[in-house]
Amino acid sequence: MAVFYTYLSSAPWGWKTGLWLAVASLALAELLYRGVEEPFRYPGRGARLGDPAFLTSTSAIALALIVISGTALQNGWVLRLGDRATEYSQLSLSPAWSYGGDGCGNSCDTNPGKPTIAYVIGDSNAQQYYSALKTEFPDNNIRVFQFSSCPFFSAEFTRDFSDHSDPTLYDKGCRSSRAAAFQEIRRAPAVLVISQIWVNFPLVSESTGERLRFPDISAAAPFYADQLSSLAQNVGATSLLVVGSIPPAPDQQQNPADCLFRPIRFRGNCEASKLDAQRKVVNEQLAAALGERATFIDPFDALCDRTECSLIDKSVPVYSDANHLTGHGAELVLRRFRERLRKVLLDKRTH
Repeated sequence: MAVFYTYLSSAPWGWKTGLWLAVASLALAELLYRGVEEPFRYPGRGARLGDPAFLTSTSAIALALIVISGTALQNGWVLRLGDRATEYSQLSLSPAWSYGGDGCGNSCDTNPGKPTIAYVIGDSNAQQYYSALKTEFPDNNIRVFQFSSCPFFSAEFTRDFSDHSDPTLYDKGCRSSRAAAFQEIRRAPAVLVISQIWVNFPLVSESTGERLRFPDISAAAPFYADQLSSLAQNVGATSLLVVGSIPPAPDQQQNPADCLFRPIRFRGNCEASKLDAQRKVVNEQLAAALGERATFIDPFDALCDRTECSLIDKSVPVYSDANHLTGHGAELVLRRFRERLRKVLLDKRTH
């Protein structure tokens, strides 16, 4: 019952829902025991095997199971999707709905062998633009450095992972990726692009071990802006471009194509999600704190209107999961700011 409920509701559920699902499952199990199992194990109890109604219902259930099992082995659940099975198959195989950073590890090039015109650094929200950058700048090379959950906005302060589930792994990986990125940018300066989820990180100084935590993101934004500006100077970047947080999609299914093609939905959360006003405000605060020191682009402007943010664009998912864009979603952001990006990344190559 939990599986079917999750499918129909197309959303995660909490402990209260789990509790009543457990009770309902036990009740259903009791009915199945009395109506199906007892007649076979104890002919004198429960429904009689010779009862025509019992035989008819049992045969119908068996036939339905055979049909469902057979179609489950075919591409796209043909009986469920009908003529749309081909469309589903094409979408499932298309890289457009996969995570935009697929194919890029902790560091990668969009056009290996060519001079680097820009560095894109940050957490996995920097990596997610990898395929879109290849599409938007096919003749240029952009170098990407990332590490999951790792902030790159400061040369001195990194994230304090002491309360993380695996602090040693993330701390070492984060510091290593940051050091590699900063060293390479210093050796061959270019445009610096920083993209990540902007939240109130617990911070720690790599040089002194000093721990720093702001009361809220409003207090942190000016500090982040100062650190971003100092970082650009520290590594010799020719210019600085900062990408704001993407809108979250809390109800996004792990498989967005399945959500899009499901024939029955109790909640209409495949096409759009309510705008996260708080995260939008964080982007605005960071942009204001940076002022003229950097070019700022806000993904909300590309993906949202005043009340909702798109999850689907022309039958193609925008998100690969609740916090990352598909290749197509990343392209939507870059296309929205195409002129601004080209001005920063291409016009200033010789500066």
